[in-house]
Amino acid sequence: LTQLEAEVERQRAKQAAADELASAMGEEDMLKLQQAITKAQQHGVDTADASARLTQLEAEVERQRAKQAAADELTSAMDGEDIPTLEQAITKAQQHGVDTADASARLTQLEAEAERERAKQAAADELMSAMVG
Repeated sequence: LTQLEAEVERQRAKQAAADELASAMGEEDMLKLQQAITKAQQHGVDTADASARLTQLEAEVERQRAKQAAADELTSAMDGEDIPTLEQAITKAQQHGVDTADASARLTQLEAEAERERAKQAAADELMSAMVG
């Protein structure tokens, strides 16, 4: 190839890499975007915006992972009887944007049950005290 043909081929490859990069930036596929960034860098294409987009996608994946973990923790806490554990799970879930309506209802139920148990125990203690005294 002549020098001019080689330059035209380099420009074509650079444009193809830039086009691939632009396409990948519009998608949610981190692997595809990372591969497009690598290819674009090899062809001298500016990848600053694409790298920022990749960072944004990675952060979104991490947020979704944390939200799912909080939702799973909340579900587990709702299955139990431990009020402090459920309260902590509700707080964490709220911080991650998880719906906590059912969990709050469960917490109210557990608190009511605990209050009934305390009242029952107080009555039993009073009865025992009266019987002993």
